Order: sequence, then C-alpha cells, then structure tokens
Amino acid sequence: MRFETDKSLKFQIIGYSDSTGNERNNIFLRTGRARNVFHLFGPSAGSRVFSVQPAPHYEYLQDNTTVINRAANRAVVVEIFVGGGTI
Repeated sequence: MRFETDKSLKFQIIGYSDSTGNERNNIFLRTGRARNVFHLFGPSAGSRVFSVQPAPHYEYLQDNTTVINRAANRAVVVEIFVGGGTI
C-alpha cells in the first residue's frame, strides 16, 4: 500500500540468476525476472520505477557453490529510494 501512496518513493528493479548456462541465457532470465516484478507494481508505484534491468555480468547475491545458493540467486532485488531526489 505504501508503494502506491507514498509519492516520495522511487524504485529500481534488478533481476538475478544463477551461473548455470551461458551468459546470454542468464541476461534473458535476469531481465525477465525484473520485468515480471515490475508488472506486479500498481499504476502509481509503477510510474516511479526508474530502472528495470538485469544485474551486471557475473554478479550474484550468493556464491554458486551449492544448490541452495544457486536457488537464492534466482531472485529480484527492489531498491527503494526515499525522498524522490536524484539518483
């Protein structure tokens, strides 16, 4: 609810993937995850999203050494900026 009503909030959505497969496929998966989360935002919050993008090449939330960590990397991070200032 606060996402929709607090006009001072700005958002950046970053998609992640694990390291399996080729990097081109990972970019596709990362971008798709970020876009899917963007579509969950309501109209007001969606209008304040300034970036929907894949994480940089070879950047992960966890190391990829275990099945659990690879699963954790199949995620999206929503960065919230308060105050509506410049980014």
